[in-house]
Amino acid sequence: MSQETLKLARAIKHPFSLAYAQHHTSWLYHQLGLPAETKAASEEGIQTATEQGFAMFHATGTLYKAAGVLLEGRPNEALPLLTRGLEAYRATGAGLALPYYLSILGDAYIQAGRPDDARDVLDEGLAIAERSDELCQKAELHRLKGELALRTRSQNGDAEDHFRRAIGTARHQLSKAWELRATTSLARLYQQQGRRDEARQMLSETYAWFTEGFDTPDLKAAKALLHDLNSGGSLIR
Repeated sequence: MSQETLKLARAIKHPFSLAYAQHHTSWLYHQLGLPAETKAASEEGIQTATEQGFAMFHATGTLYKAAGVLLEGRPNEALPLLTRGLEAYRATGAGLALPYYLSILGDAYIQAGRPDDARDVLDEGLAIAERSDELCQKAELHRLKGELALRTRSQNGDAEDHFRRAIGTARHQLSKAWELRATTSLARLYQQQGRRDEARQMLSETYAWFTEGFDTPDLKAAKALLHDLNSGGSLIR
């Protein structure tokens, strides 16, 4: 559907529709965890936004390009783009999706070893989400706070609490994608604690729900962890 939308926008030669389609295509590829595709789509969006003077789409294109760089595991390169893109986005007066963009920035700070900055950004994202009732990123924000707790050697209970909040939020929202990601994080923590049976049961139940998308990074990570938890048993198919 994303490709059909782009094709239609080009066919009708309507620049704003094209920029809008490129924006959402970048979002889609980022959610799927595909770095090359995210960067390619965002760069096309930046080009359209530059040609047409679309300030907001130029800012979001910059954010998605940075997100693609972060997916490649290069947080120190992603951070300048993220901060510049976020500043430009806020300068337009836009406020929609700020929890989402702040979660990406928080993830970059975690990966770059800047825990204080990560904590501030994630807390800001959660506060905005609660204030604006824009809760679609709430589960991921809690999951990232759990990952931050592990990186800063906080009590494992802090990380587990955030992971469980993420799972609970995802279930309440009927979002299996966020539930899988948070459950994988919690199962990995349980594995480190020697709670392999609990980890295996919870992750296998969530993984079994999916019928497609097995080539995406989140499902690949869950499958690999399940294989480890099965101690050399047959691969999950």
